[in-house]
Amino acid sequence: MIRLFNGSIFRASLLLALGGAGLLALASIAVILSTAAPFDFPVATLDVARALRGEALAKQGAPLRVGTVEERPFDAVGDQDPVARIIAASIARQGGFAVEHLQVSFGDFPGDVLQRPMDVARRSYEVQLLEAARVYGGDPRFSPLLFGRFRVALQLPDGHWRVVERTPAEPAWQYNMAKGIGSALVLITPLAWWGSRRLARPIRALGDAARRIGAGSGEEVAVAGPIEVRQVAQAMNHMQARIRADLRDREQMLAAIAHDLRTPLARLAFLLAAEPLVQRERVDAEIAEMNGMIGTAMDFVRSASTPACLDRVDLVSLLQSVCDDWADRGHRAEFTSLDVGSAIVIEGDATLLKRVFDNLVGNAATHGRAAKVSIHVHGSWVVVDVRDEGMGMAEADLARAFEPFFRAEHSRSRETGGVGLGLAIAKRGVETHRGHITLANAPGGGLIARVTLPV
Repeated sequence: MIRLFNGSIFRASLLLALGGAGLLALASIAVILSTAAPFDFPVATLDVARALRGEALAKQGAPLRVGTVEERPFDAVGDQDPVARIIAASIARQGGFAVEHLQVSFGDFPGDVLQRPMDVARRSYEVQLLEAARVYGGDPRFSPLLFGRFRVALQLPDGHWRVVERTPAEPAWQYNMAKGIGSALVLITPLAWWGSRRLARPIRALGDAARRIGAGSGEEVAVAGPIEVRQVAQAMNHMQARIRADLRDREQMLAAIAHDLRTPLARLAFLLAAEPLVQRERVDAEIAEMNGMIGTAMDFVRSASTPACLDRVDLVSLLQSVCDDWADRGHRAEFTSLDVGSAIVIEGDATLLKRVFDNLVGNAATHGRAAKVSIHVHGSWVVVDVRDEGMGMAEADLARAFEPFFRAEHSRSRETGGVGLGLAIAKRGVETHRGHITLANAPGGGLIARVTLPV
């Protein structure tokens, strides 16, 4: 059975469907073989004639009911089918009634929600009845039979109508059939539930692995389950291997480019140091800026290809250290913990998290005049807010703020600094920790960068 669900999904689902249909068929066959076929005991026209005359009757399988109504209950005999006319003629002859005062109906039962179809016995009998009536119709001994439900009405001298009707009780066969099918469904339900879970488990595991891969885990997908799922898992593993190889190639290429760029920059700085240039400070600043841009680009590439090294990290100590570093550089950076006196420890990469918050605090301190950092725990998440005192950003710029190389200040001057990778690096680092980062204008002015991480 386990091997069945490790094969093709199509074959497993087909066999489950066939097994369910087979159980229903077996239950139906068992009911048919163990229960007598439905059969309504027929009533002779003589019995109906006696009932219309008010005389005593022999015991019937389903008793005849006799009543009186003021209005004609249904159509006249002349408008009915040939079988009804034969039955009416026989009842009139045996009861001494005028046939025009009789009506016969095999349907038209008011209040019935479901009409029983004419059974096999009646259909077979009525075919023979037409031929028998042609031969014996004039014989007073000719007494046809009535099967199933019927109504016969006689108009009395005072204008009222006496109605004789018979509605046999439904045989137990139909109820037993319903119970058999219901029992089969009860048996099928746990099998279908188990089979569906067995089929869905590897698919669900594959989906979970895909979500973790999308979050940057880089884990191998377990190759297990039906053939189709194993093929997808193998394809995902091959895809990850190619992506990792492409990232390594890109990192190596950029590292080579950075090395090749830094080497002439270093030689240029060495040569310029010996020259009495008036613009020496400006040239040194340009060289330093180029080195910084190269370093930032390399950080961005490494953040995509280097897996996180998870360990226990105290966010309170980490944020305090980042704020102290920027304060030592002459910037306003303040840190406040709303959960006073308690450490907030999460599973994370300390180096990557420090880079994330260093970029956020640096943006707030340099572009927004001050960085006010706060942290608090909300349920199973820890929330870090980095607020500045700047002018905020336009809504169109907020929507693109985390794009690589995007800068809301489009002049890209050295005074504003950066190449537009700080927020992109921060976003990638937060998502590596299965967290979220948002950027919004604060109600009182400035920007709020909010980082939410799982505790």
